[in-house]
Amino acid sequence: MKRCIPGDRRSLASLLFVLMGLMALLTAGCRRSANSVDGISIREEVTPLPVHTGEVTVTVQLADAAENPVKEASIMVEADMAHPGMSPVFAAAKETMPGTYQSKMNLTMGGDWVVLLHIRLSNGTKIERQLDVRGVRSN
Repeated sequence: MKRCIPGDRRSLASLLFVLMGLMALLTAGCRRSANSVDGISIREEVTPLPVHTGEVTVTVQLADAAENPVKEASIMVEADMAHPGMSPVFAAAKETMPGTYQSKMNLTMGGDWVVLLHIRLSNGTKIERQLDVRGVRSN
């Protein structure tokens, strides 16, 4: 019968802790999320990954509770540096296919950015969404 040495337990616990931390970082790094607001599922993505200064694409997908695309929404995208003193960047997102909207933006500096989505559905409902884009790399 194998005898358990207390040091082995600590090593295993440390390894599990490190693996859980890595999983959390990988999940946060994809910059993609989805959740429901007023019965509307919102999924957003900023590409390319890793995000760098220059032109980036912000993609937003809207779906109703039955997972049908939400068409004819109006989306204004606003990007602000996380620190004060910089001018925001604005772009309108265009519907590229039913329920999918894209905008191109020029991120002018490396660092942390906050992307605000100002969404107006065809029925007049307004939804505000914030996406943190951390660690934008300089070219």
